[in-house]
Amino acid sequence: MLQLVIKFVFGTIEYFSLCLLSLSLFRFPIIQCWKKIACIALIVEAVSIYQREVLMINQHYAMLGMLIVYILLINILLNIPTFFAVIICFFGYVSFSIVQALLLMTVDYFQFTSFEKLTHSLKDIVIMQLITAVVNCSLVYWMSNRRIGFVFIEKRVVFNTGTRMANVLLLIVLLLSFGVILFAVVTFFQNESLMYVYLGIIILAIIALYITYQKNKKELLDHYNRLKDRNRSI
Repeated sequence: MLQLVIKFVFGTIEYFSLCLLSLSLFRFPIIQCWKKIACIALIVEAVSIYQREVLMINQHYAMLGMLIVYILLINILLNIPTFFAVIICFFGYVSFSIVQALLLMTVDYFQFTSFEKLTHSLKDIVIMQLITAVVNCSLVYWMSNRRIGFVFIEKRVVFNTGTRMANVLLLIVLLLSFGVILFAVVTFFQNESLMYVYLGIIILAIIALYITYQKNKKELLDHYNRLKDRNRSI
């Protein structure tokens, strides 16, 4: 029972940091809504514990349930449209997967822990969750100070076909990267010869996120420039 409580507490802390990272990527006012975000983390982690510890559902299938619950809670509690909630959730999980994969590679390289320990040792799991939460919160703090993040533009003045195709390609890259990163986290320690392949995939995902962010930044500036020009002409 005590182990279950410890898993729930530290799992909630880690998931809370994931929620903060997801929403900060889109410059959501997290300080004003931190209680609701904490509530989301509590509920999602409770669902996760119930699936894995009570229903004995495989961790990968349990993650699918967590994703669905997370999207619904963002939609309901934060009043974010479902389509945007899906985007926030997806980008958040991609970023979280990148951070987690890099941390796992780092701790394994310096032999602080191993995959076997992270599978069976509660102490190692808790330490890894705390490290992940600290790194995520540090990223959130840095992004907030630098005002880095995506901004949704619901009404586009011009919709370019080339941009649409680029977005589709970037989405495919991110989807593939997300799936492979999840696979890498599970199999990395079983086959160290694949380290450079996994590292390349992570770098590819980071580049895709960076390109997407730059595209969004450019579109936002173009949008405001058009509005400014329109106001001048009135």
